[in-house]
Amino acid sequence: MTSVVLRTAAYADAGAIAALHVASWRDAFRGMIPDSVLDGPMLDERLPMWRQVLAIMPAGRMTLVAVDEAATAEAPIVGFASGGRRRGRERDEERGGDRCETPDASPPTGMRCHCIPR
Repeated sequence: MTSVVLRTAAYADAGAIAALHVASWRDAFRGMIPDSVLDGPMLDERLPMWRQVLAIMPAGRMTLVAVDEAATAEAPIVGFASGGRRRGRERDEERGGDRCETPDASPPTGMRCHCIPR
């Protein structure tokens, strides 16, 4: 059994987060979203978004990455979570999870969890 450590995401994690985000969408939504969309340039769209999020880290939001002790250059993280104050909301009571990407979990729920198997 390996250990998984959660840590605050850094700008350098943007590529790994974007790749996991895209892979999880392709796995979770295959058959629900047209293949032409899933097989399109999703990484080209997600990578700049994650770079921007991690560069400015908006107030009231956070992104965590899960790092496996057996991580490799091809799979530096095994999951990530991004959440905090809901977009477009000003009140603190409007906090909540936004996105959670981890391996071996069920299909997306109202919390927008997208997962890929190891």
